[in-house]
Amino acid sequence: MLDRQISKLANERLRLYPAVAILGPRQVGKTTLVKEFRKANPDQVLYFDLENYADRQAFLEDRFFFLQSKADKTIILDEIQYLPEVFKDLRSLIDEDRRNGRFIILGSASPLLLQNASESLTGRISFLELTPFLADELVVMDINKLWFRGGYPRAFLAENEKESSLILNDLIFNYLSRDLPSFGLATETRIVDMTLRMLASLHGNILSASDIANSLGRSNTTILKIFDFFESSFMLRKLPPWYVNNGKRLVKRPKVYIRDSGILHNLLLINSEEALSRHYLCGNSWEGFVIEQIAANLRFGFALSFYRTTQGAEIDVVVSRGVLVILAIEIKLTNKPTLSKGNRVALEDLGNPPLLFVSPTVEDYQMEKNIWVCNIQTLDKNLKKFGVEKLV
Repeated sequence: MLDRQISKLANERLRLYPAVAILGPRQVGKTTLVKEFRKANPDQVLYFDLENYADRQAFLEDRFFFLQSKADKTIILDEIQYLPEVFKDLRSLIDEDRRNGRFIILGSASPLLLQNASESLTGRISFLELTPFLADELVVMDINKLWFRGGYPRAFLAENEKESSLILNDLIFNYLSRDLPSFGLATETRIVDMTLRMLASLHGNILSASDIANSLGRSNTTILKIFDFFESSFMLRKLPPWYVNNGKRLVKRPKVYIRDSGILHNLLLINSEEALSRHYLCGNSWEGFVIEQIAANLRFGFALSFYRTTQGAEIDVVVSRGVLVILAIEIKLTNKPTLSKGNRVALEDLGNPPLLFVSPTVEDYQMEKNIWVCNIQTLDKNLKKFGVEKLV
């Protein structure tokens, strides 16, 4: 098992909070992570899979009494979305005994889909997201393989591309036919599937819900609801525009990305690294891949957006805190990046923050005053230099 970046952070949160929730898409490694924790503490940890009928029934019979009787142990509740009413019981138990590290909660949905968690356990729980494999988690740095296959563990570690593709096919099928309906999305699977594939074809571009709605013969409300479920279940990232009242005519709609590059390539029927290199969305795919690395390393309180005017001034990623722009990032699928006129205008509009180019394998160097170039392997180090890297 690879050493996951989140492991140290989760242990720190367990020392600070009565409950820690580790959320992320299905098959990303949440259960594997906590089973390693259980193996290291066999007498202090109990594990229950709430997707399993027998485990779930045990809680339904008298979950409050059961949890209370095990108060001296750390209790792991896996797939919490199958029994969200447990959150109310946890609140009562935690209020009786505020000892930290009592509960580890795993779920395949964000707090937005687990409303009971955010409402019932405010101040008592810390939320963490486990992503697919990240570039800085790889022991042997194989960026092209990670970019093409994506970071879902079984797909990345598969014996060959055919096996990896089959794993991703199954993952997408189960996500559409089982996971989303279990989260409460009632729209017919065929429409949800078509929406996801249309979003893949728009990867890295400006999102227009009305265009997709018109193409599918559905209302904007239906399509926007599907978008919300995609976002809340870690499939989709909507990158908002940076908006300031500077007199410029700004693009005000978000850009859209399929979060895992392997899922993206599977949806686009790209079956090899060579085919990816020839695809019209190759550069956009690389951009989305890098954005996921940035987002996973971003400190709490910092936000990501993009900047674009209707006149063509543009920056791929704006890292901000409140109204202050901390860092501008340009993502290039070349080891010889150049600064365009549109980039320079955008930097002036943003108050001339430092700019970081991210390229595949170039050696780090300073291009000019306040402008640096790095590669994907040194991205985390450079984010730390500008004070925006997550504190782990």
